[in-house]
Amino acid sequence: MALARERLGILELATTLGNVAEACRRGGIDRTSFYAWRRRFREQGLIGLQDRSPIPRNHPQKTPRQTARRVAALALQHPAYGCNRLQYLLHSEGLRLSAVTVQKLLRERGLGCRRQRWLTLEALATKRSLRLTAEQSAFVEAINPSFRERHSETQAPGEVLCANILPVSRLRNEGKIFLCFVVDIYCAYAFAALKVGWHEQALTELMQNFVVPFYGVRELVVREVIASAALPCGDYAPTFATAEIKYHATRLPPGHLHGFAERFGRIVSGEFFCGRRAAVDRLDMDCMQTELRLWLEKYNAKRCLDGYRNYGTPPAEMMDRWLAVRVPRPTEQPTMSGDLSNSFQNRFRGC
Repeated sequence: MALARERLGILELATTLGNVAEACRRGGIDRTSFYAWRRRFREQGLIGLQDRSPIPRNHPQKTPRQTARRVAALALQHPAYGCNRLQYLLHSEGLRLSAVTVQKLLRERGLGCRRQRWLTLEALATKRSLRLTAEQSAFVEAINPSFRERHSETQAPGEVLCANILPVSRLRNEGKIFLCFVVDIYCAYAFAALKVGWHEQALTELMQNFVVPFYGVRELVVREVIASAALPCGDYAPTFATAEIKYHATRLPPGHLHGFAERFGRIVSGEFFCGRRAAVDRLDMDCMQTELRLWLEKYNAKRCLDGYRNYGTPPAEMMDRWLAVRVPRPTEQPTMSGDLSNSFQNRFRGC
């Protein structure tokens, strides 16, 4: 306000002297500024004498808010469309915007890229604020296959697991390498092992050596395993039945995987195997197993999984949260964890 009072003093001086030119000469300003200050003082008072921003409050070329909201609505309605296709749709509605302006408006509203639209649609669907169309569901599920399984949620870690075996690489002297993995549907916690060649008992060994003991230590029970159609149900169902685990193959067509299995397969292929394909001939099986184990530890402990169902939480942290708030089991009811592990061990002693 000091500057405003200084200018007010010049206006008062001109009134006292009765001579604008003399007041301007003493104040060191030109008469154009003097008359502009006097006009602003008459209209707004002392506040009108403060400095103003050179940027106008209302730009004549600014996009109306209603148009901006329509751009955002179209981007969510057709989430796979880029700014050029959205521009064409807007032109068909009589809204003349350039593709650059469309992209700018989308960035301002957090919808400028596919990832932002995916997370926004998932959040709206989770809050039941939006019922997804077929186009929107296909877009979300293509980015996050786990979203396909939103209608079959589990209540605790270990209740339902999904499993699969995928060919991932080839060693020069040993042959094709297969990755056998199991993913917890509750929190996306993963277990995996590498095998040379197609190993019929790979899944059983993984369950016996890693999965069941892991949940047994935490007093959790594995109740169901959903496998891909590539894993024959007849080879595994009897073995799992002895451990009171329900085993069945997914009902999806051949080539389609369970959502959590597909997402983990993408992650491990892109983050672990993609960077090692050039050096795979220089590695042996033991080295690859060790590196996979270290990568799995990092994935479970630190890999933040966006979207359904972790929403940015690492798998291990999501499991720990459940363990921290679960209701303790009555002491008179023994857990089945030890029985499960023993069943697997007895099964293999008889082989």
